[in-house]
Amino acid sequence: MHYSEFYDRAFIHQNYVFRFPSDTLKPYIDFFWESDYDPGLQPFTIRSFPRIGSTLLFNIKGKFKFCKGGSSLMNEENIYYSRNQIIDTTHQADSKIFGVQFKINLPLIGNPGKSASHNNIFTANHLFAATDNSRIIASENFDERIVLCESIILNRLTKKTEYMAHAVNSVISNATITSPAVDSKPGFIPHSTKTIERYFKSCTGTSPQKAIRIQKTRMALQRKLENKTTFNCIDFGFYDESHFYKCVHNLKSGY
Repeated sequence: MHYSEFYDRAFIHQNYVFRFPSDTLKPYIDFFWESDYDPGLQPFTIRSFPRIGSTLLFNIKGKFKFCKGGSSLMNEENIYYSRNQIIDTTHQADSKIFGVQFKINLPLIGNPGKSASHNNIFTANHLFAATDNSRIIASENFDERIVLCESIILNRLTKKTEYMAHAVNSVISNATITSPAVDSKPGFIPHSTKTIERYFKSCTGTSPQKAIRIQKTRMALQRKLENKTTFNCIDFGFYDESHFYKCVHNLKSGY
């Protein structure tokens, strides 16, 4: 069976658990998640559409099939990857995975001078120490894994990381609140254009305009699916419905 993150939210929330991060880490992390389904459930695939940031994924047990941008592999490793393309994750009957959805790309954390490769898939050992990864997997439950992950990440943060993340989040937050035209340049720039472009490339793998377009398209699509009666695409900065559906098509096609 195949499911989509937008159109099958009931199934996803029935078979996964989610937690928000502590206040200190909210500028860096959207949420933690873990699969939690009946072992008798037949293998199923979840399709996730492009979004800003990256995912750190731990294989707690079993195997899962992972596909990004058309390249697939059967995986027993712990991996992290940028969320700039469509992701298909197939769960086997005995698999269990734990994930961290980051607002910014992981190589930035603790190493702000190094640009991320936004198309590749890395092992988690490229970011965390192998001993830390083993401790996360060995944790008894979801809550313990979150506490341990937060502790590791907090110890990796630097002033430069905080500064860059704040700048990027400020631009995205202001754009989504004020709802300027989706394809226009951000109205609030706390730094020079070249500086903010460089920050966005390091933190999200894309330009400010494209990051905001992805964010607003996701927000608008979710609102439309929640309440078609009151939805108005203009409220999200789209010129008209044709413009909105074009952006939705691009999102669902993986840009």
